[in-house]
Amino acid sequence: LSERKPYNHLPVITSAGGPLDLDIVVLGDIDSNMEMYSLAQMDSKHAAASETNPTHHWEKWEKGVVYYLRDRKVVGAMLININDRTDDVQRLIRSGLKYRHRTEQGIPELEGAIDFGLTSPTCRHSSAKGVGMMRNQSGKEG
Repeated sequence: LSERKPYNHLPVITSAGGPLDLDIVVLGDIDSNMEMYSLAQMDSKHAAASETNPTHHWEKWEKGVVYYLRDRKVVGAMLININDRTDDVQRLIRSGLKYRHRTEQGIPELEGAIDFGLTSPTCRHSSAKGVGMMRNQSGKEG
């Protein structure tokens, strides 16, 4: 018999294209009942609509990330059109990063954890019960 080794597999699922024309990579543990924090860059066609109608913020992402959290710890992520950062996100999940507090401006530990190259990202934080707060490029909450 050999020595026992810990099972450290991190599931990864990928999807390309589809009706929304998005490349998606899902890593780790995700569940819509979890606390989530997302950072998204809107495409330029929908950015103007976002400024005049706050309900249009999530119509079309150019690229972004949704972090899934359990007890303030990152346990999973969904990458949208940023497939080249998969290794960085795997390292982040395995590191056990846990945020300390959320401010009106967002969750600094998550916003600065990985540079996704997002321009003026829209941020959204949702509790495990689905209650959320959104902040757009200008810092306004919606």
